[in-house]
Amino acid sequence: MRILLAGAALEPGWPGGEPVAAETLAAGFRTRGHDVIVTGRRRAGLALVSLAASPFDVDPAAFASYSRSLAELRPELVYGFFDFDASLPVACRVRGIPYIGCIQIHWPACPIGTLYIEGQGPCAGPSWSACVRHMSNRTPPVRLGPFANHLPAPVAAATFLKFQSRRFLLSSAAALLAPSEDAKHRLESAGYTGVHAIHSGLDFRTIEATPWQAGPKVVLYPAGHDSERKGFKDFHAMAEQLKPEFPEVSFRATNFAGDQVVDGSPYLPRGEFRALMARSYVVVTPVLWDEPFGFVALEAMGCAKPVVTYGAGALPEIVRDGETGLVVARGDVAALVAAVRRVLVNETEARAFGLAGRRRAEASFSADRMVESYLAVGEQILRAV
Repeated sequence: MRILLAGAALEPGWPGGEPVAAETLAAGFRTRGHDVIVTGRRRAGLALVSLAASPFDVDPAAFASYSRSLAELRPELVYGFFDFDASLPVACRVRGIPYIGCIQIHWPACPIGTLYIEGQGPCAGPSWSACVRHMSNRTPPVRLGPFANHLPAPVAAATFLKFQSRRFLLSSAAALLAPSEDAKHRLESAGYTGVHAIHSGLDFRTIEATPWQAGPKVVLYPAGHDSERKGFKDFHAMAEQLKPEFPEVSFRATNFAGDQVVDGSPYLPRGEFRALMARSYVVVTPVLWDEPFGFVALEAMGCAKPVVTYGAGALPEIVRDGETGLVVARGDVAALVAAVRRVLVNETEARAFGLAGRRRAEASFSADRMVESYLAVGEQILRAV
């Protein structure tokens, strides 16, 4: 079978879990004998003017480019990742090629893909006034790059109107694949149908289990510190309370310069990131938004590390409270402090959490399981064509 994996999220250097999911799928498809093509679609700066000029959630330039690519490559099936708009599924519909949407963030249900408003918290769903105010005044929309700190109000309004057409345009998708039951529920609540929940997975043969044995303890926050929804402020508040009690412990955050409380680490390539995780004692992911999946929690489990997390989004589907780590209420810093203290004090329990996490990761979140499930949906669609 000839398969195309496409979308802006597949551009080199794109952050987050989507490229990880796409790489896992591409490798798995190829291993099973399929002809796989992976392509991104870079659009930034002036390239977004083309999208702004369109009355619908379609970028004419991207649509034309995708149409040419589909005609040249002739894929039997397209798996599409985040792409700013619905240009790819529309191009697939015109060409008669089944399109499967791989929904790793909330972009079908939210103009900026987060369902989260900085300073307010999780968002129940889009509304005209809240979304336009958010995009134009409150926070920079994600994925636009450093050139845009916010959207002018007229552009924000136009963006919301384009978003309103997204559900209709995505109705041409043969299926939508959500990485968790929680993400599936949010898509269905937004009016989408044909949604399948397939947990993302990793190849744990490439991740060494390294339970903590002895030596300095590192409490690792493995996300960018400048994102409120990733919970850095809560991690920092937790570290401030525990540092006097555990002066020998290093509270460390990636993508952070460091201060008197939290040690910093620069942005790290995937290999170095996992090496840092392997040297850690516990991984803390206090995310405040409804995380559609949570690859860093799964990577930590693969490294046999206990995970302390908020019970937000899909994370309770990955981390089992009291078995592979500790799950506390979202935004409850006191509970976060207590959970991390418990893990630091109880080394035997921490090791047991980590080993149980590795077993759970291998059993329930393997790359093979993910690839087979994605292929099964695709093959079912092709049989019905």
